[in-house]
Amino acid sequence: MARPRNPRPKTITNSEKIRDNINGEVGKRIRMYRSGCRYTQEGLAEAVNISVSTLKQIENGFGIQIDNLYLLSLVLDVDISDLLGL
Repeated sequence: MARPRNPRPKTITNSEKIRDNINGEVGKRIRMYRSGCRYTQEGLAEAVNISVSTLKQIENGFGIQIDNLYLLSLVLDVDISDLLGL
């Protein structure tokens, strides 16, 4: 019986690279504002009503849902445009 061929490795597109870079930058900004407000990850996660693991994923650049972005901006008292770097 023939062995299945290994699929070709997935090629990362430019749009995926851009998305990953944006997510990483947003995460860095959230971490910066969190630290400036003297929130721990646990404290901010509780204030926004998300899990600590979700906040860690956001800060590490794995993406963010728009409702969480909005809530984080409210709790951190910063404009969404600042979190997005606009």
